[in-house]
Amino acid sequence: MEDDRDTKEEGVLRCDPEAQCHPKIEYMKQFKYCSAEQRRLAFIVYMDLCEAKDFWNVGIHGCESIGAILISGHPMKHDPKILILPVDRNDELSIEKLRDYVCKVKVDGLDVNSLTLAICETDSTIVYYEVTDGLVVPESPSEIEGKRQRRTWKMQKRREALKDNVVYQSK
Repeated sequence: MEDDRDTKEEGVLRCDPEAQCHPKIEYMKQFKYCSAEQRRLAFIVYMDLCEAKDFWNVGIHGCESIGAILISGHPMKHDPKILILPVDRNDELSIEKLRDYVCKVKVDGLDVNSLTLAICETDSTIVYYEVTDGLVVPESPSEIEGKRQRRTWKMQKRREALKDNVVYQSK
């Protein structure tokens, strides 16, 4: 029996027909220099950041200088905003191309010294990979511990919410 929502045809994931009417897809259509495939990748990454990664203030930006759609957002509420570039896993990337991406990206109100690639697989798996121009100083142990504590707190909150939801539904 075939699922009506997502189908695989010739190895390419076809998006949910209802998603074609999503306001963000309609917004992305204004970027004439982007293909339908780029819009599809951007939408998948946008939804992942909003729904699975719990990013704050997620926005969509067109960047004509590299001919792509970029997504911005805060990983945590008070973290600095980062830029994400959705790319297909089959795209050929070189050091020069990555450097061009970092150097040519211009988005209003953001100082771009790094860019996060969202490498997308046809099954909607996404791997995030941060690219910077030059060397980056590693985080201090206290910063790493702070992130670990926030991540643990976030997971505990999710478990409590899930537990409350299960208890509520069973009554």
